[in-house]
Amino acid sequence: MNKIDIITAYYNQNVYLTEYLTYLDKFILPKFGNKVNIILIDDGSKEYPARDFLPKLTHTNLDLYEIEEDIPWNLSGGRNLGVHVARSNNVCYIDIDSLLTVNHINELLDINIKDKEIYQFPCYDYKFFNFITNKFVYRNLPSPFFMKKQDFLQHPMDEDFCGNWGYENIHWLKVLSKNKFIKKTLKNSLMVATKTNIDNDTLSLTKFDQKEKKWKKRAGGTNLFRDRAINLKLYNEKLKDLKVPENILRFNYKLIFSNNEL
Repeated sequence: MNKIDIITAYYNQNVYLTEYLTYLDKFILPKFGNKVNIILIDDGSKEYPARDFLPKLTHTNLDLYEIEEDIPWNLSGGRNLGVHVARSNNVCYIDIDSLLTVNHINELLDINIKDKEIYQFPCYDYKFFNFITNKFVYRNLPSPFFMKKQDFLQHPMDEDFCGNWGYENIHWLKVLSKNKFIKKTLKNSLMVATKTNIDNDTLSLTKFDQKEKKWKKRAGGTNLFRDRAINLKLYNEKLKDLKVPENILRFNYKLIFSNNEL
């Protein structure tokens, strides 16, 4: 029986966190039992640590890890840790503002994933019209992925990009291509920047307006400096050889909470 770990990183996004876990626990995970494990990485949150905002969970197998240092834009480090501590052979990473549906998880569980395969999620928000086929084409998101745990651990993300914003995903995908990974696209498109509205057992979904201050406050981490210039220079340097990084998990971490029955 296939099992998967779904990994998500968190940084001071307390409202997102409560909604994300409540949505999974009430509407998605009851259908899958112990086939799915949730890994939550608190990436150094000091203002709103995840441990303080966990909702009551009935159907969720959850492992919560805290990174002790507050490293700006530690995106590579958070994902490396999430895969490192995953319990299953197959791992899926999504951002905390993205919503997996029952269809997504059924699709992931049904895949007999092979060595050096990486599956990416198409996204409703990134589409263009193909005038040849007369259909909309959905572009793949660079961040979410589904692959074998061992493949990721042998080709982790480069933590040299941590501390500044941008290019870690693009660089990692190029490293995978150099190492002859086969990229595939999942059938079900992913919803991003989506708010869950839960009234008792009724669910409705709405999109965030990213220009509104309310959305920015909810997103968390908006005080971080969003400038790609430093990482762009680093990225261009690393394009020369596209080496697999060796020095990862450059921080201290600990398991904070687990109700895991796997």
